[in-house]
Amino acid sequence: MFVDGAGEEDRAYHLVVFGEPMAAVGVATLDAASGELSGWAALPGTGPHLLIGAREARQRAGVAPDTRARLMWTSSRASRSPLYPFWALGAGDHVAYVDQQGTVWRSLREDRA
Repeated sequence: MFVDGAGEEDRAYHLVVFGEPMAAVGVATLDAASGELSGWAALPGTGPHLLIGAREARQRAGVAPDTRARLMWTSSRASRSPLYPFWALGAGDHVAYVDQQGTVWRSLREDRA
């Protein structure tokens, strides 16, 4: 899965999940430009790694089904680890964020909405 970096310091990367879709046993991040391994973790294999898909993120944020959705990451209240990217829904000044626990954030720098 491709994950956008949210700022100048955050590089885009690929999130690679190992194992079956409903039984992930590992996850790694690979820099999108260089392909270098930048992080990894072992998982227990008891469920999926990413809990929230684009469709559910749109529903939780209350946006239209055709709203642009992309995985992204920057260290913020929505996620402290690039292994857990969040959904950015919309564009420009009208963006909502949904983390992997389903919490909706109207801003990455303020309290959640």
